[in-house]
Amino acid sequence: MPDKAPWPPGVGEWCAEADANPGDKREQGVHAKAASVHRSGSAAEWFSDRSQESILTAYPKKARRAALKSALSAKAAAGNIVVLDQLKVDEPKTKVMVNMLKALDVQKPLVVTAEWDRNVELSTRNIPGAVVAKSVGLNVYDILNSQKLVMTKDAVTKLEEVLI
Repeated sequence: MPDKAPWPPGVGEWCAEADANPGDKREQGVHAKAASVHRSGSAAEWFSDRSQESILTAYPKKARRAALKSALSAKAAAGNIVVLDQLKVDEPKTKVMVNMLKALDVQKPLVVTAEWDRNVELSTRNIPGAVVAKSVGLNVYDILNSQKLVMTKDAVTKLEEVLI
């Protein structure tokens, strides 16, 4: 019996039956230590223990707030913020929202409301490129990805409370 395995260490364990054909591990009952999911043996879904909360807290709160202020000021400097007195949709119809956005000359809007409004959400979701967000859950990506911000006065005051 040889002192060491006929293949490199870490690939499998040596056994007496391995002398006949050391390359065929299926017949030996010896399996490699690599994961069977990927060829390279990398772990599948290594990020599964990281929740959305831990990703959000990876950046300091002051840095996230500064990025949000910067994105909003860039939109304001370009004149791409539209503030409405109120956004009232009586029934969830996409046509109503499309007509309103055409009147405002907006193709890819980010509609920001103070509170979640079911009718606004339902009437906006079928419009390509349109996104609805609450003022508290506003993020930098949505602001920069939109052409214009359509906000209500209540959303502006709530956002000022959060940022200041």
